[in-house]
Formats: sequence, structure tokens, C-alpha cells
Amino acid sequence: MRLDTANTLLDCIDHYAATQPTARAASFLADGDAQEETLEYGELRRRARALASVLRREGAADAPVLLLFHSGIEFLIGFFACLYAGTSAVPANVARNRHQYERLRLILEDAHSVAVVTTDELRATVLAGLNAEASGLRVLTERAADAADAAEATNAPRVGGDDVAFLQYTSGSTGHPKGVMVTHAQLLANLRAVRDSGPMAEYFCCGGWLPQFHDMGLIGMSLAPLALGGQVAFISPLHFLQRPLRWLRLIQRYKISISPAPNFALEMCAHIPRDQIPPDLDLSSLDGLYCGAEPVNAETVTRFVAAFAPYGLSADAVKPCYGLAEATLIVSGGATAPEHRVVHVERKALAQGRARPVEADAVDAQAVVCCGAVVAGHRLIVVDPETGARRADGEVGELWFAGPSVASGYWRNADASAATFGARSPDCDGAFLRTGDLGFMLGDRVHVTGRIKELIILRGRNYYPTDLEATIVAAALEREPRAVGAFAAAFALDESSGGGVAALLELPRGMPLTAVDRPAIVERVRTAMTQAHELTLKALVVVEQGGIPRTSSGKLQRRKCAQMYLRGEFAASNERDGSKRDASERATPEAAVTP
Repeated sequence: MRLDTANTLLDCIDHYAATQPTARAASFLADGDAQEETLEYGELRRRARALASVLRREGAADAPVLLLFHSGIEFLIGFFACLYAGTSAVPANVARNRHQYERLRLILEDAHSVAVVTTDELRATVLAGLNAEASGLRVLTERAADAADAAEATNAPRVGGDDVAFLQYTSGSTGHPKGVMVTHAQLLANLRAVRDSGPMAEYFCCGGWLPQFHDMGLIGMSLAPLALGGQVAFISPLHFLQRPLRWLRLIQRYKISISPAPNFALEMCAHIPRDQIPPDLDLSSLDGLYCGAEPVNAETVTRFVAAFAPYGLSADAVKPCYGLAEATLIVSGGATAPEHRVVHVERKALAQGRARPVEADAVDAQAVVCCGAVVAGHRLIVVDPETGARRADGEVGELWFAGPSVASGYWRNADASAATFGARSPDCDGAFLRTGDLGFMLGDRVHVTGRIKELIILRGRNYYPTDLEATIVAAALEREPRAVGAFAAAFALDESSGGGVAALLELPRGMPLTAVDRPAIVERVRTAMTQAHELTLKALVVVEQGGIPRTSSGKLQRRKCAQMYLRGEFAASNERDGSKRDASERATPEAAVTP
């Protein structure tokens, strides 16, 4: 297999462009339904190398190049053009407002970029939004390439395994973005790990709707099939959010065998009304629905599998996985059988840092999803986050990762790189990547329980926001059957107000606040929180669809929720018992949360 002998991803593309030039590399439904755009392997190499010549001619290849594209074929051309030009690609989200353009300017400044590659349709907007003419920033498009550039493309510089292929800037909203440096060798190592973690072979079709600038959409959805001579078939995230059924139709149309997606996508699909699902829907081609990028909910997986089993979905097709940008992508995953996909542990013991297995029907049972085994050739250990001492099997601690997929560090940030990528344990040799995630191992299987920075600590007990949020949604919807598909975000309150947590409850699309009995929801949720978790919910705010802030990849921003709550940005009409919030009660992202 070419991937096993390649030194860079370009070796794979060159090989398939030479041996199967007319084979389909990518298919994109521009309207989400029928307007198909395609790209062959020979065309991919020709267009990417021509654009690479433009980057070199314009002096843009002397520094990392920012890529600003809506989902589409053009993104793939731009990404590989950077690689062929011998520079690093910087995938980023297209800005839609002043705050997002400010973040792009911070990325440009951090990366020392002198050029942006975008589409002709976006060029004028990007020029204005980044004030490119005043700053001397070059804004280029593929159409700048001509016949001379195509001829010059044969003189592309050689790149090696130690060269940085791309910078993956984290999707958070901090004022100082950090770019994860992924070399060609690290990218190939992770692509091999992705392949070996599941039912992937040469020439398979992978697809979905994930953002191409996001690590899971870039590597798991787009680059993995191209590295194996297969096809990526995709739609835009917007078209999926507008109509989740489009994702399932895409799987059927292209007989997709591998499709990565976060938990919320399964939740949205599980609540598609049955009468809206076409009877001829066929999901039998799907061997691996890799669910990651955010915590995986056991009940969501169960609902999704039950909803689409009648349409050919295999019970073991959903494969929870775990990864992060600093590890290039995947850390653990694989063919976890349905009976091993979830482990039930004692809730109180988990709050004290121990995973004590119990029967599923036990009174205090807490379901935790298994994220598979650690990918081959890598190590993952569970440690005390303060001392680095290794934790025993079944004990909760921070997950530390090591192996050839671990990125080189943060671009031009030696201090942050040393702190995150240079962790040492007294019980193990070598340096480790600190993931910042909490979890435990049972045998060789990885179980993730939450983020250290989001862990809520009250009266010496640990509470994971995802557990609290599951209780909130279940209680809120108990007597609101029309509100299926709601989401919640839980965060800590300041100890000076007596502790506890506040939460947001987001209603589904198309359901206004006037359609639900908010005071009754508040009361049910408070009662459920007391019974299930032995804590008092101090405030619940019900918001309409889109009210909970998320990252560009769809992850809940719980710390931002707390900041917005503190500033009074959410309506207070149904906090407490329907009255306005006591002025002395404050929410803060720092209070009662681990540093």
C-alpha cells in the first residue's frame, strides 16, 4: 500500500495521479442535494501544482499561507498547493464579523503569513476584512495561475518528513491563538493510525459534512481517503445543519463506508421525524461512523442506532473515538463491539476519581462511553495531573499521549510547547503530550470523562458537565415531547454565592420560548439534579436555538457561557423560580473550576 512507503502525503497524490489520473478524488454537492462538483486525481495534482507555482512566484511560499474557503473542491486545491510549494498551509474559518476578522489577523500575525489563498467570490470581502492592501498582504486565487505556471509546476521543491505540512490553530476564542505544528511525517503516522483503527482499505469512499479547516474534517474526512487513493464525498456544514437528512442521503448516494461526525450530529439525526425519512434510505454501506470531536453520549448512540437500524445501519457501525489537534488527530478508536461500547460505573465513585463497574440497572449507575484502544505504535497513560504519577487501571486522571503522531509543538511559542508537549512522568520514560482531558483505562480501552478546565468541583466532589447536561435535558423534556433535540451547557457558580451550578437549556430549531412551560421545566430540572447528583441547580436559563455559544466546529463553549451569564447577556426571566436573578449571585468561568 502506497501510504506505507510514502515519505510525504504528496508521494501518495503523485502516485495515484500517475496510476489512476481519471479516478474520482472528490465529489462535492454544492447545494447539499444535487449540484455535483468533482475532482479527479490527475486534475488535483495539475491544479495544485500550478497554484503552487503562483505562490512561489509571488513570494508567498516564504511563510505559512492562510487558507480561507467555504467548503468545496477549491479548499483541497489550495491545501495541496501549499504542500507542493514547500510551505505550510494554515486552514481557517471564513470570517463573518468583526470579531472573527480580528482573530484571523491574530493568526496572520502569529504565523508571520504574507499571503492568503481564497476564491474569486470571496476575494473582495477578504481584501476589505483583513485590510490587505494597507498591510501588504497578498490575497491570491487559483485563477491567478496560467499555462506558464502549469509548466513551471514541474520544478516544485522537494519536501521532507520533518517539514511542517500545516498549522492547525485551535478553535477556541482566546486572544492569543496557538498554531499546532504538524509535520509531513506526523501527518502520515496519524493517517496510518486512522487507517489501522478501522475498516479502511485502498479506494474506499469517505465523506460527510465536517468543516474542512477543522482537524477531524481535514484529516479524518478529507486526507485519509486521498492518502489511500479513495474518494471524499461531502456537503457543507451549513447544508447539514439546515437539513440533517442530507448527510444520510450523501452516505447512500456515494456508498460511503467511513464518515466522521460529532455526537450532536447523531442527536440531530435521531430526532428526524420518521415520516420525513424516505423509505428507500439505505445506510448499509456504512462500516464506520467515527464519533468524536466532543464527548460521546451513550443514550445518543443508542437512539441513533435504533432509529436507523431499519434502514440498514449495522449495530456496530458507530465507533466512538478520541483525538485532538496536538496529536494530529486520532488517539484511540477502533472496532469496539456494541456490547463493549458503554461501561456502567458507580456515579459516586466516579465523582471521587474511581471507575467502579456496576450493572446497567444499578441505582447509582453512570454510563461512560468507551473510545476504543490506543492506536498502534503509540502510548497513552493516565496520571495525576499535578505530579505526573501514573494512576492505576480504573482510576481517573489526566490522559498523556506519546508517539510518532504527536505534533512538534506550537508555532513560535516555546514556553507553551514545553508545558504541553514536554510532560514527564516519574513512572515512564520519555516526553508526553498533556491532553488536558480526564479519563481512565479499563484494560486497553480508553474512557474520556471530561476536560480538566471544565471539571466542576463542589464540596470535594467532581462533577462532569456532560453528565449534568444529560440530566438537565432528560428532565426538561420529560413533559415536552415536542422539544426533542434540545441541548444544555452547565458551568460553575461563584462559591461566594453558595456554590452550585448554573445552566443553559437550548430549545430545538423552530421552537420559540413561548412554546414551553419554562417555570415547570426549571422545577423539574432542579429536582432531577438533586436526586441524581445531590447538588442544587442555582439558575437555569432557557434559550432558543443558537443561544448556546459554540466553536466553529460545534463544540459547546461552557466557559464562554459563564462569561456571558456573568455579564447578564442571557434573559433572567426564568432563572430561579421565574423571578430575576439576585444581584449578589454571580457566575464566573473560574469559580469552583480546576485551573
